[in-house]
Amino acid sequence: MFPDNIILKIARHYRKFNKIYGSHRLEFDVLKTGIFYIEATAYAKKETSQLSIQFSGKIVRVRTLEDINKIKITNRIIFVDPKVIKTRNMDLLTHLVCTLPEEKVILYPGSVSIAHASIIFREMGHTIVYIGSEIFEDGEEVVVQIKDGELVARHQFLV
Repeated sequence: MFPDNIILKIARHYRKFNKIYGSHRLEFDVLKTGIFYIEATAYAKKETSQLSIQFSGKIVRVRTLEDINKIKITNRIIFVDPKVIKTRNMDLLTHLVCTLPEEKVILYPGSVSIAHASIIFREMGHTIVYIGSEIFEDGEEVVVQIKDGELVARHQFLV
């Protein structure tokens, strides 16, 4: 975690850079000798009409490489088991993102603040839903939709 003065300094640099060059994503590193900017990539937020998004389907829960083999084209929603994230199993996550047959909805544990690895899913065209500590079971029916301006997943209980 960076001290407040470093965060404020980076924020000032970011604001100045974006005024001069337009909207960019800046990658940086903080060393004892100062703040170093590694990369600047042009960034434009894509406007989407996600106000009416709604998906439903059965979950495929991914804990191991064998679970990836259970994913079929008809499976729309993939739940990444929290243990995969806690153990930082990047081999499994990379294999998953590279073998998905088409765009999927990925239920990703945690929040955007700790989900750097989820970026690879988004960059490959998948929809990411951060689910905090919520647990979903293999084969469970789930609804993914916009609620109060946020994409959420909820258990679909049969009545």
